[in-house]
Amino acid sequence: LEWRKKEGVIMDVRRGVRMVYLDAYTPMVVIRELVRELGDEVSGMVVEAHKAFCLRHIREEFLPDGAVEGPGRDALYRDALDAVIIRGQGNPVEYGIEDGVLRVTMENSFCEHLLAGYLAALYELAEGREARAGWEYLDLSTIRYSVSPA
Repeated sequence: LEWRKKEGVIMDVRRGVRMVYLDAYTPMVVIRELVRELGDEVSGMVVEAHKAFCLRHIREEFLPDGAVEGPGRDALYRDALDAVIIRGQGNPVEYGIEDGVLRVTMENSFCEHLLAGYLAALYELAEGREARAGWEYLDLSTIRYSVSPA
């Protein structure tokens, strides 16, 4: 990353894109208020919108050569989930695929809607199938995400 202080910009110079950092609280408040005003269907819309956003960014960051093949699939999951840790978005303590369903247990998830979108995009790129994501709270700080074919 390159901090261009005089311009007020942070750039990912490897990819040539501007980066923006939000605190963890803001997205949750905005989504909560949208759901309150417009209804529960907003949750799914937020997940789908973030999935669409993440498809491009995950592809650019982790798949610069194109498709995933063989052992590249496992590396994609590992690298993309490691990025969640590095960015302070949560701690994926366990993950795996069983019967075509990706399950990720995440401690200290920063925003369940946005991480669900991220994981759905990751699944689509790794598995080559359209995905849908859901989650359940295991306790106050632990969420289990389930991502399956749509």
